[in-house]
Amino acid sequence: MVDQAALQSELDELYIVRRKLLTGEHVEQYQLGRGDASRRVQRTPPDINRVEARIRTLEAQLGINTSRRRGVIGVSY
Repeated sequence: MVDQAALQSELDELYIVRRKLLTGEHVEQYQLGRGDASRRVQRTPPDINRVEARIRTLEAQLGINTSRRRGVIGVSY
């Protein structure tokens, strides 16, 4: 059986990653060292589509329904 607390923890982290990606807060470059010995490291940010897919998977495993679609409204005459 999957640990619910571990799934919820991962989901919470993914919500933070998604927010940072969408708001432009995600850091992509780092500078290591000082002076002439420093070097710049660039990291590729996570793909938002993969983050969204993992969020949907975890929400389904936890039984969280975040669907914003409404059902069909019937009309009678």
